[in-house]
Amino acid sequence: MKKLLIFAPIAEREVHFYLAYCRHAKLQNQGYDIQFISFFQPGNKMLNDAGYKVWDIYDLIDNADSFKTKKEDLESFFGISNIQAQTLHEKVTFNLRDSGQIIDKYWRYLNATHNILSELLKKFRAEEIQVFQELGGFVAPLSLYYSCKREKINHVFFEPSFFRSHMHFVENSLNNNFLTVDQVDDHAVSQFLPKVETYFDNITKSQKLVIFSKDIQHYKDMGLKKLFQISNIKKLYNKLAYKYIFRYRQEYEWIGNHVSRSVRQYVNRIRFGSRYSRQIPEVPFVYFPFHVQLDYQLTIRNPEFLNQLALVRHLAEVCPNRFKVVVKEHPVTIGGFNYSEFKKLITDNTNIVVLHPMINTHDIVKKADAVVTINSKVGAESLLYNKKVVCLGNGFYWNSNVVTKIDGFQDLQKWLVQLKDGVIADPDKDRILKYFSYVMSQSYPFELYEHSPENLKNFFTSMDHYLSEQQKPE
Repeated sequence: MKKLLIFAPIAEREVHFYLAYCRHAKLQNQGYDIQFISFFQPGNKMLNDAGYKVWDIYDLIDNADSFKTKKEDLESFFGISNIQAQTLHEKVTFNLRDSGQIIDKYWRYLNATHNILSELLKKFRAEEIQVFQELGGFVAPLSLYYSCKREKINHVFFEPSFFRSHMHFVENSLNNNFLTVDQVDDHAVSQFLPKVETYFDNITKSQKLVIFSKDIQHYKDMGLKKLFQISNIKKLYNKLAYKYIFRYRQEYEWIGNHVSRSVRQYVNRIRFGSRYSRQIPEVPFVYFPFHVQLDYQLTIRNPEFLNQLALVRHLAEVCPNRFKVVVKEHPVTIGGFNYSEFKKLITDNTNIVVLHPMINTHDIVKKADAVVTINSKVGAESLLYNKKVVCLGNGFYWNSNVVTKIDGFQDLQKWLVQLKDGVIADPDKDRILKYFSYVMSQSYPFELYEHSPENLKNFFTSMDHYLSEQQKPE
């Protein structure tokens, strides 16, 4: 079957990485037709020069005369249950006050992406088109996702796995919907069990965090060295040049907002420095790892928990008397909380201990009596140590049956009382290994935007395997 592959770059690193795949496909004479829907104008010339058709979203979003759908019909036409909720990621990330402004953008992007797909459907059948893009909660990627959903075109989000250098292909969904451990076929995952056992053993011995290459620079304490990294200066220069000299349009063009947020984080980190504890408590405690602020995991998958300070306040208020509540900022967003609100939280609740953000998470988890999380990978890491884990939100392991899935704060309070009374059982190690073997079986061994020969080879092989699986009759 003839196949059209669509990639949707939103930043420069994506342009280079996807072009690497295109060169491979051409060398292998795979015969795919490859096109791009671009949310990054600075990369369009590079894509055109390489000989690929580029649909520039910015050529289309202002052409309201071509729009087929009115604003009031967006939800019903595109199958969006609540478009207001879908504006949250863009609103909080870019510090926008007017939801109406974002809904207007949604209207333009949904119509533009739908018009592109309508043109493509004149030459290809829906089952012949395959769309790929990195997981993201901004209007741009979500609009393309919903347009694909409307036209029944297979759509994949690339999402990082729990396993280092592995990715998931999230098909036609905003969530990674895994089976429970009881639904997993033993034979199907048996070949992955030795790999997972070795992986777990290496992680617990080395106590290294699972960090992808593209994110390493973010996992540093918020100081001047992090603020003034050469890579940050280069990115800032490029963004300024693209916007004000070349007049290119792109999604991440709120430069002043990004710079001011980074400066606020630095100032908050300095102000809060004396309040960090470098000693992990020796008394019983529940650990809540702060999640990356403004991340897709919160803004799209669990927006009800976006206010993490409010959640921790409640946790401190219902936690049994002899327990401490230990928290630690995520290294990516150190200093991200409002200083006054954070200070008031720990002043009002003396059972809260705020650890220094660069303390190794593994050291904390090993001493914790239990871990309470929304959907953080720390919850999964805690299972390596057979810790009791409560999952409040839609993490990849929330429905696994190897953690406790809590629905509502009242159930959380009951669970904490049971923890105090010693009636909560430790998770079963064999079931944990079985579940994570299944998770690994659903992943592909590569990283995004990492250009080493080995990683590129793994990316090519993963794509070829996925696409060949798509060709098989059901």
